[in-house]
Amino acid sequence: MTGPRFTASDLYGPSGRPQAADIDQDQLNDCYLVAPMSGLARQQPQRLQDAISYDEASRSFKVRMYRRDADGIAQPVTVDVSQADLRDNLRRHGGSAVDNLSGVDGPIWPAVMETAYAELQDRGSRSANYAAIEFGEPGPAMHAITGESGQDVTREQVAALTAEQIYTRLETALTEGRPVTLGAYAENPGFPQDGLQDRHMYAVEGVRKVGEDMFLDLRNPLAVNVAGEGNDPAGATVSVSLNTLKQSDATMFNIGPAPLPPTTPAAPEPTVPASDSSSAVRGAAPIASTGNRHVDALLANLNDPVALKQAMRELYDSPASQALREGARAQYQESLTREPAQAAPAPQAPAPEAPVRAMSR
Repeated sequence: MTGPRFTASDLYGPSGRPQAADIDQDQLNDCYLVAPMSGLARQQPQRLQDAISYDEASRSFKVRMYRRDADGIAQPVTVDVSQADLRDNLRRHGGSAVDNLSGVDGPIWPAVMETAYAELQDRGSRSANYAAIEFGEPGPAMHAITGESGQDVTREQVAALTAEQIYTRLETALTEGRPVTLGAYAENPGFPQDGLQDRHMYAVEGVRKVGEDMFLDLRNPLAVNVAGEGNDPAGATVSVSLNTLKQSDATMFNIGPAPLPPTTPAAPEPTVPASDSSSAVRGAAPIASTGNRHVDALLANLNDPVALKQAMRELYDSPASQALREGARAQYQESLTREPAQAAPAPQAPAPEAPVRAMSR
């Protein structure tokens, strides 16, 4: 029997970890997916590694992804990616560099993740699945990979912030280990060109100040810069002035979830002197799982202020917490309609956001 072409040894390169440079978007219009994958590979490679395993018996890869249930809560699902699925991805010139290099079988992890995302669409055939992932937004893609959508900073919100405020927000996110995705829309007539490819997404790898200007260092998932706007350096990376982005009025961001808190090993049980005949407790019992990983992380890090703060942020950003806040807000609004006329006026409704526009390359 002929052995499988792809195994666990082909997942990653010499480093043994996912690398952003392993991604080459090529011919599929799914920059909204592979750019966040690039950001995760740089900021949280362990999260990607934990999501992929290889099954020797079936010769397939198992990928943990997430779907929302009827209540909008993220539920993990396991997607099988077979050898035939991967060969099909290479024929389509998907998100790995394997199809661009003759006789090379790795790193294959980008193709594994991209194939799993296509399979998650469950449209009845490979072609229908891939058609379903053409064009999209980074939030749903980030949710499928991590169970959390991250926080969108819309084009309108970017316009309302100062360059310094945007810089601080991005710097804080990257320092916290969050992946950041930049989406470049087409500039409106009369606005300056930003030097980025229109309707395309980039991974933000760093921010820096040069004199009074601020720059974003970006990675293009296409592995080449061909915007044709006067800023096309060789290679996959490109730098752009944040002030230029502000003037162009064509930028949005997605700030992904913080890293998962590390598993805290159980503390050794304290000993009680033999002479102590009191009913002293000999160590706290292990905390049982609540079934919610965010709450478990809080309980596990009660004695670590830094990790506890991070776990609290993760809980606040989780889909369950968002759903709870939305439910409470709806109940509050409903209660206002039952108040007598002299009751305090209801808060002014926020201005509607602009409709979501799918991004591509």
